[in-house]
Amino acid sequence: FKKLRKLKKKKINIFSIGENIKNNFLIVYSVFLFLNLFSISIIRIIMISLFLNVIRKSKRLKRDLILIVRTASLVGSVLIVLFFQILVLDISSTQQWNKFFFFGWFFSLFLIILTLILNSKIKLNQNHIQEKIETNDSENSFVQGEKSFKQLFILYIAYFLATSDLLFMLLMSSFIYNKFGEVSWRIFTSLSFMFMIGVFLGNLLAHNLSDKIKKEKVFLIGVSSYLFLMFLLTFSDFFVLVLLYFSLSVFGSLCNFTYTSYVAEYSKNLKNKTFKYQLLHSYYSLAQFLFVPLGYYLYASLSIESIIIISCFFFIISIILISYCILYEGIEKRKRI
Repeated sequence: FKKLRKLKKKKINIFSIGENIKNNFLIVYSVFLFLNLFSISIIRIIMISLFLNVIRKSKRLKRDLILIVRTASLVGSVLIVLFFQILVLDISSTQQWNKFFFFGWFFSLFLIILTLILNSKIKLNQNHIQEKIETNDSENSFVQGEKSFKQLFILYIAYFLATSDLLFMLLMSSFIYNKFGEVSWRIFTSLSFMFMIGVFLGNLLAHNLSDKIKKEKVFLIGVSSYLFLMFLLTFSDFFVLVLLYFSLSVFGSLCNFTYTSYVAEYSKNLKNKTFKYQLLHSYYSLAQFLFVPLGYYLYASLSIESIIIISCFFFIISIILISYCILYEGIEKRKRI
């Protein structure tokens, strides 16, 4: 009887722990979210340090590495979308969501084990990075010198403002579901791979334009085009919205690639280059912190179309700042001549 009582007590304790976890799932979620973000940050810092050391050898290698990394990220996103479409047929089914997360966990564990096995065998081939440093007039002429910091800071602010599309982007799925219905929402989510193709095309376009057009001008073209397409979203039907969303993914990735290349070129020869590279890329974290909650707050009283118009005003300020950088560079060139 004593043994039975002990077993019952153990079962009761186990069930009580399970109930506590169930009732405090937000706490459990926050713990796992913290571990996830922490591990991602550690990996990111290590990879950025390696990236900045390698690109000192060659500017061409810098562009190629950025393209490879962004393409690999896209492939991972495509796999997630495919798994979601196959496993989650009913978005209200907890069982299907659990199955989706289980497959994600299992696949991640497989990749971790594979990485540990291959880690000792993978070596960076130094023979391919002994290329002489290229000097190309089409690279940013003001990335060097003390004056570059002022313009880089202005571009940082401009790019932060150009990320104000976060005011409404996370609400688009809900907006499409409410305005066009579940069928249209299903079509939109199933076309995620098409939008990822748009991101890849934008990366490829930026990669090819790196040596032909100054990065400031690529910024101006990309942000201006994004502003125009974003404004068209306010009065488009579902079919036009899908086409506009695809175009936005192209120009958005074009700007992201160009900014990453620009910041890498500026940071690679500085002291504490990894920290400064991370700092110059903090615009997106800052934008998420400010624009995402602001977007949800505005959505309680405004329509998505109105929020898009507000974002357009931020984009206009961004375009003005980028134009100032281009004009300033032109004036400095004339002075040197």
